[in-house]
Amino acid sequence: MFGIHLPRKLSASARVAWGITAGIALGVALLSAVSYTIFSRQLSAELEQALLRETEAYVAAVQSATERGADDLREASRAYLGARSNDAGAVLVLRMADGELLSAAGEPPAPIRRNLANLGSAGTTRSFTELQVESGTYRVATVPVTDPSGQVLAVFQAALSTEPLESTAADLARALLIAGIAVSAGGGLISRRIAAASLRPLNAAARTAGLVTHASLSQRVEYEGPEEDDVGKLVDTLNRMLDRLEAAFAEQRRFIADASHEMRTPLTIARGHLDVMRAEGGLNEDQEATVDLVVDELKRTSDLVSDLLRLARLEAGGPPALGPIDLGEVVEEAIVRGQGLGQRRFTFTHGGALPVLGNRDLLLQALLNLISNAVGHTVEGGRIDVVCSEDRPWAEVTVKDDGPGIREGELERVFDRFYRSPGQDRPGGGGGSGLGLAIARRLVEVHEGRLIARNNGTPGAVFVMRIPLLKGPLEHSNSPLTAT
Repeated sequence: MFGIHLPRKLSASARVAWGITAGIALGVALLSAVSYTIFSRQLSAELEQALLRETEAYVAAVQSATERGADDLREASRAYLGARSNDAGAVLVLRMADGELLSAAGEPPAPIRRNLANLGSAGTTRSFTELQVESGTYRVATVPVTDPSGQVLAVFQAALSTEPLESTAADLARALLIAGIAVSAGGGLISRRIAAASLRPLNAAARTAGLVTHASLSQRVEYEGPEEDDVGKLVDTLNRMLDRLEAAFAEQRRFIADASHEMRTPLTIARGHLDVMRAEGGLNEDQEATVDLVVDELKRTSDLVSDLLRLARLEAGGPPALGPIDLGEVVEEAIVRGQGLGQRRFTFTHGGALPVLGNRDLLLQALLNLISNAVGHTVEGGRIDVVCSEDRPWAEVTVKDDGPGIREGELERVFDRFYRSPGQDRPGGGGGSGLGLAIARRLVEVHEGRLIARNNGTPGAVFVMRIPLLKGPLEHSNSPLTAT
């Protein structure tokens, strides 16, 4: 089977149009070749018919003279050729049996004379040949002239140049070539438009699929064509799949929200009873240790439930209200609040205003999660460096600690939900819920930003938050910290 291999870098509509255009071009080429062949053969046949009529006219003109002998034939031939001397198109030549050559006008071309001279009187038959001369190619018709007994008295030739035929055929070839190019180009343009229109629903489906996220599953593909065609079936299948995904995610979010909400009350009650038991005293050392362990686990579980509830609400909610704010001021507030999470040495470097379009509460929560993560991975008295800078088109906030850092293979996994680095304890104590960084990244993505984790070859982890900068300036409010 024959296969057509199309360039893979072309779009689907371009590949379809390319294939149709190639088919049109091939069809036009075949049709042109057939037309040219038929026309050329027809011209050749007409040329041979003209030569045949010429020879028949000569034979009819000298028919009576052949009955009287060679001399009468010679005189009759001279009269006929003299009458045809004004015809500039045909070359008429007669060779008598004694070798004498007669022609209609002047000396015939040398190849025609030689060809006629080489013809023997014996066995000469009617025939068509082609002779090449300096001025071009001639088509030659040869016919023997005989007396009533069948003896050959002379040989007559009529020749016509094939130049008009070749010129007409060349004109036809040029016309077919121009028409073929025009038809192929027109067919290519039309097929491209048709292919683009036919595949437009698929492009819409691709755009819709690109807009679909776990937080936005309401997008659907619109299709106005017939539902029973291939594209209609594909669009319907995609929309029904999105319906199922939206329902499944909604059910999952409701379950997480409901479960988190229901778990908070019993956890609070359990912690309250344990606090009462500890306050009343009467517990020995082992019992005190057990109560402390249970309280810590209940606290971690309560934090986990709170993070789950926060994440469920974040993903279930619509787009947040955004407005122009100074990201540097939000960072300053986050550091002030983060200082209450543990005894750490904070440094803050701020190079100037960082105007962004954002939600102050959501960005503050994301920064607090990053600072909380840094506190959890550093010991008491450890250092946390926070730097605000401008790296157009981004406003950039870097949070660096002097903890154990992140293994190279875990730089992306740290943002996975519930992920905790195996075999690595938190120097700052506490188990963490494994959701803080996932929530931080989601909050940054809501602002069309990026959150990146990396190591700088020195102890400690580095988290870089990037939010798109606004073009216009912002007026600064009083800051609780002094930028360095």
